Amino acid sequence: MKGRQVRVLLAINTLARGGAERQLVELATGLDRRRFSVSVLGVVAGGPLAEELTSAGVPVAIFDSRNPLELLRLIAHVRRRAPDIVHSFLFGSNIVATLAATLARTPVVITSRRSLGFFKDGRPHYDLLQGLANRFTDVVIANSEAVREDTLKREHLEGSKVRVIFNGVALNSAPSDRDRVRAMLLGDRDRGGALVVVVANLIPYKGLDYFVDAWRDVIRKLPDARAVVVGEGPARGELEARAADLGASIRFVGSRDDVPELLPASDLVVQSSLYEGFPNAVLEAMAAGRPVVATAVGGTGEAVDPERTGILVPPRNSTALAVAIIRVLRDADLGASFGNAGRRRIETRFS
Repeated sequence: MKGRQVRVLLAINTLARGGAERQLVELATGLDRRRFSVSVLGVVAGGPLAEELTSAGVPVAIFDSRNPLELLRLIAHVRRRAPDIVHSFLFGSNIVATLAATLARTPVVITSRRSLGFFKDGRPHYDLLQGLANRFTDVVIANSEAVREDTLKREHLEGSKVRVIFNGVALNSAPSDRDRVRAMLLGDRDRGGALVVVVANLIPYKGLDYFVDAWRDVIRKLPDARAVVVGEGPARGELEARAADLGASIRFVGSRDDVPELLPASDLVVQSSLYEGFPNAVLEAMAAGRPVVATAVGGTGEAVDPERTGILVPPRNSTALAVAIIRVLRDADLGASFGNAGRRRIETRFS
């Protein structure tokens, strides 16, 4: 490889908006083009992030590997690309990309663990497939110490094979037009009081039902407070029904591509997950200088420094969540202190 670019193929299930997908985009567009030639492979479907990659000059190929003929085409594509490194990001792509890389005789195969492995529970065939893929994997990257420990326990790998590289976030120094953003989110006639933002895919393990229940307690004490939930997913209808009695105090605004602009306009960012590997939403909130209230799950405690950058509460506990939210919203100085410390933590550890 001396004297030429290293060919890197990054593989993931889809290019929908999500934490792992965003990390792939940041890596693909951030690697030094003088040293690396990067391409991206979606092994199931595309998504809105594909356009962002192609606009940045990163080649993208999409196949639906659930179709045997498409899988064969995917394998042929990897052979043609002849990468020096194949690096996959999520379970499905770990299996498919490792198969393709092995058949293409790729020199280095890297797989990733981006979350705790609870999704494998009760699915022994997942463990079987992962075990087979591990035989042909050179290095496994975990995005937190919690994920690394979970991976070692579940997959019985040698400790030296699993390495931690924390997620990172871009530091945006551009000021946010707080009034404009709040008017956009809440409407011109309803600026409300404090603004709480939640950024999450609307799926059960994000624990948003506990947030909705906590918010009911919050507005009893702080009736002018407003919450905005940014994200989309299959649980949206159920969550909106659960929050129907909360009226204009909570809004579900769907998936958005301007989250870095929204966060600085908030007074607090909340994460209510039941499980997490290493939460990008929390890192983004801290990068925006916002205080955080989050559940103490997975690698969240490696991101949040309790009582310095935010507050950690037990999962599945809407009462504790509400108490922490109210505490921060009632104490502007505390919120400012958490936010400033969070920004410094991102600058020094997770940029």
